Amino acid sequence: MAIGSWVDHIRHRWQARSGIDACIDARGVFRQRFLSIGRRPDPVRVARAVQLIHVLNGGGYKVLVHCHHGRDRSPFLVMAYLSEELGIGYQEAFELVREGRPRAKYHPDWVEGLRGTSGGGRARSGMEKDI
Repeated sequence: MAIGSWVDHIRHRWQARSGIDACIDARGVFRQRFLSIGRRPDPVRVARAVQLIHVLNGGGYKVLVHCHHGRDRSPFLVMAYLSEELGIGYQEAFELVREGRPRAKYHPDWVEGLRGTSGGGRARSGMEKDI
């Protein structure tokens, strides 16, 4: 698995050399607002994207998860995948992401949205994990 930006998404020669078989645009799991102000991940879309990554990786495909700059949304989606796949907390999964992508930014408010605590304490997806 690789994390990248939109530039990496269009660099087909680099993808071929890196063995990338599939690309997932992490921007699609977010509810966009005007000029990206107040954007939040949609827990249902995150869960579906994590499931897709799981299927692709399980099929032997190398996946590039990208967003615009490769420092917020794509690392977040990979963090959610690693948490689910490895059965670890989000913070620990993010540290694994940061090892490979040092400029990745942690968003605790986005993690709270995955846990379901921002919606009145109700679980909103099947991806709730303790940090």
